[in-house]
Amino acid sequence: MITKALAFAGLALMVFTSAGLFAADEVVDKSSEKMHARFDSHIDAWAEGTVTMMNAESKKLTIKGQKLPYATAHAQMKKEIHAKIQGLDEAQRDAKIAEIKTAWASKLDKAKNEDLAAAADFTFAFPANGSLTIHESRDVPDMAWMHMRKGEEQPIPASARDEKREARNLAFSDLKIGDRVMIGYDSGVLTNDMYTILRESEPADKAAHPAR
Repeated sequence: MITKALAFAGLALMVFTSAGLFAADEVVDKSSEKMHARFDSHIDAWAEGTVTMMNAESKKLTIKGQKLPYATAHAQMKKEIHAKIQGLDEAQRDAKIAEIKTAWASKLDKAKNEDLAAAADFTFAFPANGSLTIHESRDVPDMAWMHMRKGEEQPIPASARDEKREARNLAFSDLKIGDRVMIGYDSGVLTNDMYTILRESEPADKAAHPAR
């Protein structure tokens, strides 16, 4: 009887351990899938341009380019959503998100058809709060709002749609003068704190958005 009990306990332990392993794998898989599902909630603007200056010591970077109207409006909407759903249950969150999206619909529609301004210099600093992440643009899942220009969604490069790529973080030192980038930042009066840099490494990207 004792032998049977021990055998049963051993079997139960094996099942429990296996279930734990499968659960852990599932968590890892989900985490990988959602790695780039959202950007830092501090971001309230996006700009695109060519890197003209970078200084690792002062932790600053300058581009010549333009603010992206639609991506900026979208970031501001997401920032408001993030701020207003804290502490709400699932039903309340869904209702609040729907309410905010409805309120932003006309602003997004206006931004969708807004012309890009003339190219100007934008200087960004490493964030005082939080951290800076740098990725290749093709490593980020399809986000049509990032590619919206003057009423049309710019084609997302085939590799960004179809390739199974392992996302990796780049270092600031991986960037160089002349790189084409998109930067998500917290716009300020004195400084613009950058939280995300997406390096547009593909020729198609560079051809689609020439500097003005």
